[in-house]
Amino acid sequence: MTSTSSLFESGIEAVHYRSALRQLRRAGRACLNPAALFVIVVVIGATFSGWLSGHGPNDQNLQARFAPPSREYFLGTDALGRDTFARILYGARISLATAISAALLSTFLGAILGLLAGYLGGVIDSVVSYVSDVVMAFPAIIFALFILSVFGSDMKNVIIALAVYGVPGAFRVVRGQVLVIREVEYVKASVSVGASPLRTAVRHVLPNSIAPLTVAVPLAMSGAVLAEAGLSFLGLGVRPPTPTWGGMLADGYAFIYDHPRLPIIPGIAVFLLVLSLNAIGDQVRAALSHRRS
Repeated sequence: MTSTSSLFESGIEAVHYRSALRQLRRAGRACLNPAALFVIVVVIGATFSGWLSGHGPNDQNLQARFAPPSREYFLGTDALGRDTFARILYGARISLATAISAALLSTFLGAILGLLAGYLGGVIDSVVSYVSDVVMAFPAIIFALFILSVFGSDMKNVIIALAVYGVPGAFRVVRGQVLVIREVEYVKASVSVGASPLRTAVRHVLPNSIAPLTVAVPLAMSGAVLAEAGLSFLGLGVRPPTPTWGGMLADGYAFIYDHPRLPIIPGIAVFLLVLSLNAIGDQVRAALSHRRS
């Protein structure tokens, strides 16, 4: 009887794991678009910033203050004679590190909480859902300001604040998916052959709840990039002299009339990266929705 149950459950696993892998492959193909190409370019630029820029991000040349774009300074220099192109490349490191770390951490925690709340239900579902609603009641900037005012403003605390704020989004995605999957036949069949609730949740419910997170991750990253830039613009993000796009916006804002390129260049960088990440999320959502329809 035990061997028969094991074989039956193995057959169930093979079917739904293949389904989950097909969904992930469709999500991966949906990411192959110009938006993804721009994100790849930003990643390459941030990774090889030291080789591509030719100048350090904080190297000052006071004789070249407000220098226009040239062969030596591709995007010109700022009020302290620092290379704008070098600072954009090094600032991309902060934006990407913050976005990736916050998105992955929030997605992981949200997936675990969504699995527990959706599958177990009851008091756990009520408590976690209520806390999630309370967190989402605050704008991201306000929530991050509260965290940073208590624990201090540095990169680690920025990532933690943005990750905590992003947990409810991933939680809702996974919880909604789990509520649907736990009612399908292969999950009921797993329970009927004697599988424990933990085994059923981890081996049957969770794999088919992962694919929708491919939509949540790029959207969480775009929100983290925008929030980090806003915090740096307000002087509450990563501390100077470390270059950040939000910090460059704040520095250049004082010269917006005489040298508009100083705030416009980092503003365009933030805009394009956020737009590209949102476009990737939309493409993945469309691919998964088209398959289900």
